[in-house]
Amino acid sequence: MAAKPKLSPEQWATARERWEEDERKGFTWLVDELKPGVSSQAIRKVAARDGWAKNEVGKIISTRKASKHIKVMDNHGKVTQKPPRSNHVTLVEHDSKRGRGRPTGYRQQYNEQAYRLCLLGAIDEELAEFFHVTEQTINNWKKDYPEFFESIERGKLSADAEVAEAVFKSATGKHIITEDRLVDGQLVTITKQIPPDVAAQRLWLFNRRPKQWKNKVEVKEEANHNVFPCKEVLDDIYDRAMEEAAKRRDMLAERRKQLVSSLAHVGKTESI
Repeated sequence: MAAKPKLSPEQWATARERWEEDERKGFTWLVDELKPGVSSQAIRKVAARDGWAKNEVGKIISTRKASKHIKVMDNHGKVTQKPPRSNHVTLVEHDSKRGRGRPTGYRQQYNEQAYRLCLLGAIDEELAEFFHVTEQTINNWKKDYPEFFESIERGKLSADAEVAEAVFKSATGKHIITEDRLVDGQLVTITKQIPPDVAAQRLWLFNRRPKQWKNKVEVKEEANHNVFPCKEVLDDIYDRAMEEAAKRRDMLAERRKQLVSSLAHVGKTESI
C-alpha cells in the first residue's frame, strides 16, 4: 500500500492559516476544502502539537454566508443568481524569495512560542521545523517583525544570563529564603541562607578556569608511531601520568578546602 503524501512546511503553514482564520470547528471541513492528501486525524495531531488557535478574524467568515446565492443586477436590470464564491484554497509552495504582498504565515503568538523554544536551546533550524517553514522564512520573520527577533534574543541571551546568575548564587551561598511562621501567636519572618553548593562551584570553575580546575590530566608525549615503545618506556609514561594526576588531585582538594573555609567565614560575618 502506497504511503499517504505528506505536506511540505509551506503547505502546513497555509493549512494552519486557513483553519485559524475560519470560525468553524473541527478539521473535516478543512480536508474537504484544501484536499491536502492527509486525514483530519493527522491534521488534528499536528494542530495539537503546534498549538493552533482560532484568530479573532475568523469571526468574519461564516459558513452560512458561503452557502447562500447572492442576488445581483446586470446592466439590463435583470436580477440573476450569482453562484457562491468557492471556499476552496489551493495549497501552494511559497517561494523563498517573497514577493510584495505575499502572505508570510507569521502569527503574533509565535513570539511567545519562539521565546520558550529558545529557552530550551532551540536554534533557527529547529524553529523552522516547529513552525513548518523554511529556515529562510525564520530569517525573514526576524527582519520583518522586530518583536519576533527580540523574543528569540531574549530566550537565548537572557536565559543564559539568568542561569549563570543562579549558578553563581548557588556556588557562593547567596540564595536567601524567607519564610513566615507563627511563633507564640505572632507572625515572625525567618530568613535563611542556603549554604554554598559544591557541585555549582565545580561547574563554575571548570568552565571559567578550565586550566586550573579541570579533572582530566593531559600528558603530551612525542612518540614515533612507526616503532612500538618497549615496556620500560610505557611504564615510565604511566608512572609520570599517575604522579601528575596525584599532584593535581591534591591541589584541587586543597583549593576546595580553602574555598569552603573562606565562604563559611563570609557567612558568619554576614550573620553577625
